[in-house]
Amino acid sequence: MIRRRYVLGIDPGLQGAMVGIDLETGQPFEASWADGEDGYIDRHRKVLEAAYPAELARWARTWGPPELVVVEAVQLRAHQGLAPQARAAYGIGIVVGTVSALGWPRESPTPTHWHRVLSMPASPQDPKAPVIAWCSRRFPQLDLFPGARRKRPHDGIADAAAIAWFGVLRARELVAAGDEEIAPAV
Repeated sequence: MIRRRYVLGIDPGLQGAMVGIDLETGQPFEASWADGEDGYIDRHRKVLEAAYPAELARWARTWGPPELVVVEAVQLRAHQGLAPQARAAYGIGIVVGTVSALGWPRESPTPTHWHRVLSMPASPQDPKAPVIAWCSRRFPQLDLFPGARRKRPHDGIADAAAIAWFGVLRARELVAAGDEEIAPAV
């Protein structure tokens, strides 16, 4: 195992992703995604219940436990229907429960909150466009087109990278405030 000091950003869901950002370099060092070719849901037999805990365990075995995990608090909308809302809430519960069971420190900002902190403009036509553009500028080395057949950027990876960067800023803020119990050592 290679021990790293990092923040793990998680965009939960069937098209979500996880991105780790090294606290010392401020750069992403690994991204894993849920859907499609070689995504972790596919690697774990397309069962969401097994995929997230298994992927979090793989991260811990490979890099050690993260200093902070930031899981997006997904905002569900009434027009989406009851079944998709229940599935999303179930998936988020799996992620949050696994992180809590592992004893890792966690924060769960809403998309509105982390967008505001990172100064992302709103785009009603394509809400993912500002995040993808921000991620492409901030982390040009991060592959937003995983897999051989992907034609559009993976918005889950972009979201997870932005969420992880929010976590890096939050960790630095906690250290500056002197909250040693919550704050990772940065």
